[in-house]
Amino acid sequence: MVNFGLHWVEKFLCWTDGSALNYLNWGISEPKNVQINDIVEFSSTAWSTTKTTTLTKLLCKKKPDKILRTCTQVLEPTCPPVTTPPPLLNFTCDNTNNFAGIQVAGGTFVDNKGYGKADIQGICPAAGGPVLYYDGKTPTIPTKDGKSAAGSIMMSGCSSLCVCDAAGKCYKSDNPSSTEITFYPHCDDSNGNSCAFYAILKGAGRLVPDSGGATATFTSANQMASSGFPFPITNSAYLKAAKLGCFGCPI
Repeated sequence: MVNFGLHWVEKFLCWTDGSALNYLNWGISEPKNVQINDIVEFSSTAWSTTKTTTLTKLLCKKKPDKILRTCTQVLEPTCPPVTTPPPLLNFTCDNTNNFAGIQVAGGTFVDNKGYGKADIQGICPAAGGPVLYYDGKTPTIPTKDGKSAAGSIMMSGCSSLCVCDAAGKCYKSDNPSSTEITFYPHCDDSNGNSCAFYAILKGAGRLVPDSGGATATFTSANQMASSGFPFPITNSAYLKAAKLGCFGCPI
């Protein structure tokens, strides 16, 4: 091994063999008195300058036996996962569990206002109009993002609205100019065996009895709790709609 002392040459620091210095580790306030201090010594942590005549620990460099290389792992760039829309649920007209259906008389159109509009999961033919099925696994409290509702119907375009439940009890609006209804699909239990469309009212108009033995009256005010939040969708304040039409009752 060849050890090379570190010294000053014309006030510039270099190794005694003339090679350039590529590392520095000065202590606080160092280097100092470089006019008379012509070599570098070291303590346990840092360098300082001193005179050649001083008996001390000189700083030396050593040629390594082996060249050590350090490698930094280069990670592959990461990309966000590719998201795809969820597939339609496995629906068949022979098995409608977990799906809420509503029969729509021909020519009746449900708009995507109000709570928005979820995707139809299946359509089954029936006398009097097709039955539209939607996913019934929806929150018990209707959400405002509109992703679960089937859509809304404005009375201005459906002045002869008729909504009937599964027992054939039919209702109409007593104030068509101020009535909006959002139809919300929901299944009452985890097995999906008690599914229906619930009529969420907005505006001053009420759903009042028309035919088929209907007796109840439904209002938007009755669907709101005193806290200002809506009642759970399974509350009796919501009409469980099975049929919908714009051409008068009954359907």
